[in-house]
Amino acid sequence: VKQQKTLGETLRLWNSVSSELLANQRFWKVLKLREQVEQCYGSHQPVPTQCYRFSIPTQSCFEVTDSAPGVEMLDVFDDLGCHLGVKSRGAVHQAGDWHRVFHCQIAAIRNGVPVLVLQRRSNQKAAFPGLLDLSAAGHLAAGEAPLDGVRELDEELGVSPSRDELLLLGERRLVDDSGEGRLNKEITSVFLLRDDRPLTDYVLQTAEVDAVFDAPIEDLLTLFAGDASTIELAGVEHAGSENMGEVSVRASLADFVPGQNYWVTLFIMCDRFLRGERPLAI
Repeated sequence: VKQQKTLGETLRLWNSVSSELLANQRFWKVLKLREQVEQCYGSHQPVPTQCYRFSIPTQSCFEVTDSAPGVEMLDVFDDLGCHLGVKSRGAVHQAGDWHRVFHCQIAAIRNGVPVLVLQRRSNQKAAFPGLLDLSAAGHLAAGEAPLDGVRELDEELGVSPSRDELLLLGERRLVDDSGEGRLNKEITSVFLLRDDRPLTDYVLQTAEVDAVFDAPIEDLLTLFAGDASTIELAGVEHAGSENMGEVSVRASLADFVPGQNYWVTLFIMCDRFLRGERPLAI
């Protein structure tokens, strides 16, 4: 029975992804880890027949998405965090299902000043285009563990730390309208990374990020406390390309991805992190 269930899950995934995803290493990892997921979370719903592939929404079914080419498959969970199964990213956002997300905030010291490295999201993004965001973020594919999200740093910023360099702050739940669908419900694993490399050494994925900025933590706290209407941020746009150049902006609260309480907690935790203070939590 267990062998039949595993085979059924394999057939379901095989028939529900595009040929592009079949060539992706993540797909093979999903197949390899499927049995482990079942052992951790219990059995799934009855396995659909092969014709189930025709009922899985594809990227073209939705007007906007930040999904990678092909059909990006995500694990979905109930309100208690119990695993329910696997759906396409578009279907997850349309249904408002809980799914896993990776966040990583890079902190650095510039000439003795504690700063955060913020990215400015590309105007091509469906969710929060053109706004300032934490260093790197992304959805975890079906079968991935939180630390597998480290790939987002390399994909978006050209930064490739070891997993041991990431410090887990904790898990955060978020419900909002991100712009990708009806409702966005995230179970977010939040990490910190100390990396003092200059912004000119970053290599940005232009479809995701158009600039990176050094933001002094003290200035950020002043802005979010309401003691200043704007702060000045210096950065580099199109880093890693022939169009790379320095950029300076005046940023207000409206220029940040929404989530004031989350931001302030990140600022304080990053300041403690850089000072070597503990405990740290989100």
